[in-house]
Amino acid sequence: MTILDEMRVLVDDLEAAFARRIENERERQKMAARDAHDRAMDVREMRAVVAEENRERQEQAAHRAAEVADMISCFSRDRLAQSAADARDRASAERARRAEAARDARARIAEVEELSAIWRGHAAAVEGLGNGSRAQTSKAAEQRPMPAPAKTEVPRPSAPKPARPKPAGARSPGPRPTAPKFPGPENTKSPASDNT
Repeated sequence: MTILDEMRVLVDDLEAAFARRIENERERQKMAARDAHDRAMDVREMRAVVAEENRERQEQAAHRAAEVADMISCFSRDRLAQSAADARDRASAERARRAEAARDARARIAEVEELSAIWRGHAAAVEGLGNGSRAQTSKAAEQRPMPAPAKTEVPRPSAPKPARPKPAGARSPGPRPTAPKFPGPENTKSPASDNT
């Protein structure tokens, strides 16, 4: 009986130990499951945090890209507006310069035309002076009456008035006077001086 009782006690001890082991294994598996669940939750939370951070980074990147695009667009518009304003200023300055050059050219042309008209009038006056002197001399020689004893001055014939005063020699019935030389670009001589 003693051996049988010892065998029963041993079996009971083994069953108790086996039951404890099974219970411990269950507890360990439960703890492992809880740990795995906690780790999965942590992983999910971490993934959610990473996804949120990525989303925020993407939003920030998109916002910065939009700001950069707006800045570039504003800079381009300002640069284009400044370029257009500079082009308008340059065109206005060029138009003003051309208008000033045209006014200067017209003034020079008018001055040249005025000088040409003065020179033509001067040349015509010199030519008229020479022709008038010859005509006066020949007409005075043909139609001059005999001088009176008390008055020796020859009457002045009617002739076109020259632009410049006649020399003193044109009034006397003496030798035919030569037309005076006037300064000019070619030192032009009058026809009267060529015929003398």
